[in-house]
Amino acid sequence: MHRGLRLLAAAAALTVVLDGALLVSRGGEGDDTAVLGASVERTTTTVQRTTTSSAAVPLVVADTTTSSVPILAETGATTSTTAARATTTTTTVASAPSSRQVTERSDNTASFTYGPGSGTPISVVDNDPADPFRFVVSAQDANQDGTAELKTELANQTQRDIGFPGGLVLRFNVAHDGEFWRTVELRFPDLQALPARGSLEIESAFQLAGPGRYDVVGETVVEYR
Repeated sequence: MHRGLRLLAAAAALTVVLDGALLVSRGGEGDDTAVLGASVERTTTTVQRTTTSSAAVPLVVADTTTSSVPILAETGATTSTTAARATTTTTTVASAPSSRQVTERSDNTASFTYGPGSGTPISVVDNDPADPFRFVVSAQDANQDGTAELKTELANQTQRDIGFPGGLVLRFNVAHDGEFWRTVELRFPDLQALPARGSLEIESAFQLAGPGRYDVVGETVVEYR
């Protein structure tokens, strides 16, 4: 059987168990795109969260001052008056960081050649431990049969969960011989977040247009909480 057909047949029967829930992986770019596997590693790190209010709380302090003021009257009597002065003090309560959505691009570009002159795939990755979201793409046509194997590695390098609004959506912009060719899209609607210090690997495949050089860059939308 043709290798590309074997890959697609294997993808059709793939299911992944994630935190006790059944996740069915599907390709998003027609019949020539398939998800071959997905796995999640979750750490046991426990993070305590404290919820605080972001509103400013006004604090009113009453300061009462008594003064004796001589007032001339027909009887010549002296009276005293009391004046009340209100002082307002504003106390600001520290607010919790708000969530924000960011379109993250892969930390590298995966490049390979299909056909004559093919060689070792090129992928230069700058491993920065301070990067909150590690996103690495690997691509090649190892068997030179016109089917590209695509591997994606995602890692949450923070102490908080990272969300995927509406579920994880991976888009791979593919260039052929220096010109944009197509976007390969994979959707995982049930994968809503990546736990703190957790990682995820996804393997997929897609058909190539023909011989030449291919460059792949990935992107996805994440929510920092």
